Amino acid sequence: MGIFQFTRQNHVTLSEDWKLFADLFHNIGAFTYKDSLQTVYFDENSQRILNVGKTITKSEYKIFLGKLMETPVEGEQNLYLLRSGAEKRYLKLLLTKRDNEEIGFLEDVTRRIVQLNAGQQEYDDITGMLKMSAFSKIVNQKIQENEKFILVAVYISGLDKMTDFSASVNTSYCMASVAEVLGRFASEQVVFTVKEFQHFYVGFFGMDEQNVRAQLQQMREAVSRCIISDDFGQAVQTEHAHILDLQAGIAVFPEEGDSFRGLVSHAEFALFETQHDVQNPIARFSNSEFERKKDEYREEQLFRTIIHENQLSYHFQPIVDAHNGNIVGYEALMRSEHFTPHKILEIAERLGQLYKIEYATFFNTMHFLAEHQSSFSDKSLFINCIPVDILNETDFNELLLLYEELFGKVVVEVIQQLEGTEKMMKTLHDRCQSVNAKVAIDDYGSGYANTATLLHNMPNYVKIDRELIDGICKNTRKQQLVAGIIDYAHENQMLAVAEGVEQEADLKTLIRMGVDLFQGYYLARPTPYLLEEIPKDVRDVIINTNLEETSGQKKIYNVHQDAELNLVDLALQNYTDIHVYRHQLTLIGDPEKQVPMHIAIMDNHSCELTLRNVNIICQDKPTIDIGSYAHLTLTTEGENQLNYMGIRVPEGAFFHLLGDGNLKVDCYSKFGYGIGGDCDSSYGNITLESTGNLEIICNSDRGVGIGGGSNPDDSEICLEAGNIHVVVGSPNALGIGAIDGTSGDSLIYANPDCNLDIEVNGIGSVGMGALSGGTHVKCFSDVKFTGGGNKVVGIGVLNKGMGILEIADSNMNFFVRTNFGACIGSLGGEVDVTVTNCKIKVNAEGGEITGIGDSKGSGDVTLDHTEL
Repeated sequence: MGIFQFTRQNHVTLSEDWKLFADLFHNIGAFTYKDSLQTVYFDENSQRILNVGKTITKSEYKIFLGKLMETPVEGEQNLYLLRSGAEKRYLKLLLTKRDNEEIGFLEDVTRRIVQLNAGQQEYDDITGMLKMSAFSKIVNQKIQENEKFILVAVYISGLDKMTDFSASVNTSYCMASVAEVLGRFASEQVVFTVKEFQHFYVGFFGMDEQNVRAQLQQMREAVSRCIISDDFGQAVQTEHAHILDLQAGIAVFPEEGDSFRGLVSHAEFALFETQHDVQNPIARFSNSEFERKKDEYREEQLFRTIIHENQLSYHFQPIVDAHNGNIVGYEALMRSEHFTPHKILEIAERLGQLYKIEYATFFNTMHFLAEHQSSFSDKSLFINCIPVDILNETDFNELLLLYEELFGKVVVEVIQQLEGTEKMMKTLHDRCQSVNAKVAIDDYGSGYANTATLLHNMPNYVKIDRELIDGICKNTRKQQLVAGIIDYAHENQMLAVAEGVEQEADLKTLIRMGVDLFQGYYLARPTPYLLEEIPKDVRDVIINTNLEETSGQKKIYNVHQDAELNLVDLALQNYTDIHVYRHQLTLIGDPEKQVPMHIAIMDNHSCELTLRNVNIICQDKPTIDIGSYAHLTLTTEGENQLNYMGIRVPEGAFFHLLGDGNLKVDCYSKFGYGIGGDCDSSYGNITLESTGNLEIICNSDRGVGIGGGSNPDDSEICLEAGNIHVVVGSPNALGIGAIDGTSGDSLIYANPDCNLDIEVNGIGSVGMGALSGGTHVKCFSDVKFTGGGNKVVGIGVLNKGMGILEIADSNMNFFVRTNFGACIGSLGGEVDVTVTNCKIKVNAEGGEITGIGDSKGSGDVTLDHTEL
């Protein structure tokens, strides 16, 4: 089946296969001549390429062929140069005959020829036009020769819309296709160069202005017929075909400039004039207009440079949780070295370039998010959206292709001053929902955003306008309005964000009103990098203000599934008690945020509990309370402190301290103890194996550092490792051991990896052992003991007790001030002492003081390889 099909009535149609081919390859056309009809028929492509009608007669055909083949290209087969006025094309022509029909095929190879010529160093690879350096050299030569010529700045409008709305159209295709059209007018008198996408310069030499305008008009017409094609000549389909137009600004040498730079500047200004006057697409430079509009012109030129070269940058302002001061997100705020953000939007709106701002904002910020994913593991990025110019489907799909997995971290913030149509807003919400992004309404309460806005959009966040926030601490009307917004937001599962918080008093007021999030200079200014946290003093204000608002009622948090809990967060939610049923749990705090909390390990449970930088106080119960026959392994990380009461280890329970962190137990309740029980209670097994520092301070009426009242089960106190510092101040002060060892010896083991520093002061004081009854101490660690009072024993039993003291491989220093005392031994008791391979230093002041043994009691003393 042929290309041209003839009906019985001699009507001509094209075959469907050829139509498909011609649609794809717009630079190839066909025509046919039939003797019986004496007529030549052209398809649509050949009509456009040759600028002819659908048919011509036989006589016209002969003239046509003669003109077409008039200028063959030397050295090339079937290649011809066709001129039409100032326009020229390179065409391949093939003629073939069949029966009484002659068929012609032609291919426009102008772009290919131009690109081959562009292989020279001074030509641009894509357009085949002169590079700017070569073009400027020609112009400067003409200036030196003082020859009059015209320089024209050309802008192809509509080209950007093709790339905006079609992913298949890239800038190279567009530039090459337009350059091909313009290049048909190139000659020794007409020289082109490309400045950038859509933007060209033309030098007209030896031509007057009237001829130049005529040629520019021909170029306009040719550009309007331009079809964008790829490198293989295949037409690129776009719904925005035939929207191209050409604007031109003219500057004449020497009248409008005596230098290349000056001519370019004035031609650009004339071009600027055409873009503000659609009725005048070709304009000549006017000095009077330039003086009147030069500031606006330079402003717009700078704006276009910023957009074209993507010179927009972004600063990031933290959005902060109003309960704990944590950063939960950042708003990306557009910045430029030359304009304020408001000015950029103003110029963009004036030039119809808001879409380019939208495009740049989303692609730039999503790229930033992709490069900083680790910083957004638990945070969101708030991106401003211009709802009157949301991304088209093609660009949105491209954005999705690049960053789809990151949209769950995004909050699209709708700028209400530029509220879009209902259709656009629906599209925006549907997109956000489909990619798991959230929506925020900006500037709520500003007049642009009102209740109707919330009803229509139902966002995830409501950002309350700064005008309502500033000075709210002193303005009851603002408080009433904002309280209503917060209540409405919470009733509809939205979070209320207070924008523009710049005063501490306003922040405190907003916390008490129940706002969810903060943003403003008081918390942090926008920065070109991501702040990891807000200033500590500001965060302290937030947390302390929230802690002041707690109700005081008991509220229990039962731990069954949680692996990690933040104590400050729990306290801010008014929890007072944590009941632990889980085997492993980590509690995280802030050493400088004291949290009221009681931690209970439930009866018969085994738990591995980690404390990380906690600071806890409990005034009516032990801070950590181990249940009956429960096992607690406590690991410390960082700096930790327990206040008022310590860790209760009841009879039958087990406590094991591990970790490389530090733990301070500061007991100042009436019957205080650090680890174990009070002076009237028995205690369980205690093992201290932390490699960090353990400090126990106990100042109370009846104080015990480590141990308790009695030890009927013969529980053990094992001091395995770490630096242990015990300070007890009490009428009857006990550092480590049992108050009464009658019902069972206080068993104490101190191993070599442990360093002991014990300080006791009271009427009757013991560093390690028992106040009365029996004790059994095995000490292989270094010990520093300081004691003061009426009766003092460093290691042993105070009142007529009995026991065994085994000390070896130790360095010991005793400093004792007392009326009656013993460094190692007892007072009037029966204690056997064995000291092996030790260095012992005693500094004693007072009355009757024994270094080792018992001056009034019995018991054996054995010293072996010991320096005293």
